[in-house]
Amino acid sequence: MGRIFFSYGAPLRIVRFEAGSTTDPHLLTEDLETLPELREEEIYTAAPDIHPDARTFWWWHDRTTGVFALPDGRILNVITRYHRGDSVWDVYAPDGRLERRRIVDKAYYAYHSTVDGRILGAYRDPDTDEYVAVILEVQVESSTLF
Repeated sequence: MGRIFFSYGAPLRIVRFEAGSTTDPHLLTEDLETLPELREEEIYTAAPDIHPDARTFWWWHDRTTGVFALPDGRILNVITRYHRGDSVWDVYAPDGRLERRRIVDKAYYAYHSTVDGRILGAYRDPDTDEYVAVILEVQVESSTLF
């Protein structure tokens, strides 16, 4: 395809870089309602157990964890929402128009796509705090995702 897709962690904003270029990205889509800009007051939380004035970074904030070109030319973007315990899987047309959205009841972190279109990822077990590796097969049909 000769293009690179980049999805900001937050807000939900996907851009495309043309082959050989690392400047002047083309904005494909932006959805500040689904995933707004992060503000400092939202990602730093009070930590009174450390000190009355202490604040700590909120590591597991909602964010995009992967954007992938699908074999048919569409774009898959995955938002991980650890504290809600789910992930948002969006499929966009090549022009950036949202075609499908599915909320999956596990907070998957998407890391890489395979040659055959599967997604390598993981989820954090909320009871043990361990990561579990997964290989996810995404099937985009006329009315469903997964």
